[in-house]
Amino acid sequence: LRGCYGSTGRLDEAAEAAARFLEDVGAQDAANDVRAAYDSRGWTGLLKAELEFYLEASAYPWAAGRYAELGRVDDAFDALFTAAEARSRSMIMVKVLPNLEPLRSDPRWEEVLRRLGF
Repeated sequence: LRGCYGSTGRLDEAAEAAARFLEDVGAQDAANDVRAAYDSRGWTGLLKAELEFYLEASAYPWAAGRYAELGRVDDAFDALFTAAEARSRSMIMVKVLPNLEPLRSDPRWEEVLRRLGF
């Protein structure tokens, strides 16, 4: 839901959906961090809090999405290449994750897909 709300500009609802997702996976501290970051620093703060959680969890495809949303394209590709090398199961979603859209016109995108066997 976070992505749906976020893509339509409903950032308050997106922030709450992000926090609830983290609660659902048992990451209450991260959910609290996301809420606090959004309340104090807005959407960019939320993205950075999510990014920290995903990096700590080695959830590189999700970290790549947050990097992309922050405009950190090189870091996003580094995360995607790390995930591809680790054969992360989440990489199956890489072709459809909307927050990776800014990366799809970059020549490195084709290399990501090649490494995944798409």
